[in-house]
Amino acid sequence: MEYHIQSGESASAAVVGALATYTDQPPEEIGPLYDSIEPDALNSLVSHHGEVTIRFRCENTTVEVRSDRICLSTPDDFVSESVPE
Repeated sequence: MEYHIQSGESASAAVVGALATYTDQPPEEIGPLYDSIEPDALNSLVSHHGEVTIRFRCENTTVEVRSDRICLSTPDDFVSESVPE
C-alpha cells in the first residue's frame, strides 16, 4: 500500500495514519511508534534532508518512509511462485 504524505502532515503522523488504514484499525490502537523508531528523528530526517528512504518494522509491517510517501508491506503481500518438481 502506498500513502502520500499530505502538506503540513508530519512523517510520524502519516505513518500512524497509514498503518491504521493498512491494518484496518483505529489510529489509537496502533502500538506506540517510538517502540519502532524515534518519531522526532523521523520527522526531522524526512522534513530536512531532501530525498531520504527510511525503512523499519512496526505492527508486523515493513514501513518505508520517503520524503513524499509511505509504502507498507508484509510478507503476505508478495506472491511466491511454486517451482514444479
